[in-house]
Amino acid sequence: MNSPIFITGIERSGSSIIAKALDTTGGVYFGAHTGRYENKAITNAIQLYLISQQMDPHGQFPLPVSELDIIPDIQNVISNELIGMAKYPNENTVTWAVKSGLLLHTWKTWVTLYPNARWVFVRRRPEQVIRSCNKTEYMKAYEYKHVLEQIKAENVADGWRHWIRWGETQMVAIMRSGVSYWEIWPDRFADGDYSQLSTLIDGLGLTWNQRIIPTISRLF
Repeated sequence: MNSPIFITGIERSGSSIIAKALDTTGGVYFGAHTGRYENKAITNAIQLYLISQQMDPHGQFPLPVSELDIIPDIQNVISNELIGMAKYPNENTVTWAVKSGLLLHTWKTWVTLYPNARWVFVRRRPEQVIRSCNKTEYMKAYEYKHVLEQIKAENVADGWRHWIRWGETQMVAIMRSGVSYWEIWPDRFADGDYSQLSTLIDGLGLTWNQRIIPTISRLF
């Protein structure tokens, strides 16, 4: 089995678009996932662990102030999810992938257990992320006065900037840990620039096909 692919980034950066593109190649296995390509069992395990550490299961606030320990029993959860790969006729050439912004919160688990994993960091300019957060129903953490007071933020936008800075710090820490990684900016797709995506797919050993662009263009 190929080394896994971990797709992450600050929420509202376009990681679902990247997951959709990789899925369209036919060479990636996400297991039983939501419409945003987040594996249900793995996400549940991460969220339960974050709750046990008195963190927000949705990854908004409060945030970890130090590296969290390895998630208990996560390997059993993953093993159960990978059983589904046996149904693929080309099982030996399919790569399993995990897509979640919560990988940033629990990155010690993933770097420790899968040091040869390939990481994909999905990027977006902060002000664009903030605008998207303000339009998204479940992104509400920094609308509360007591949260803004705790982080010394003057307004909601400052709260999201605090959250974005934290996420960027986690990405840098993962990169510096020695993992193999790519950075990709989906906003460039709107201008017809798919060069980063083509490079990513080739670098991951996947195969580009003509369905990718029309499939993901519906998402932005």
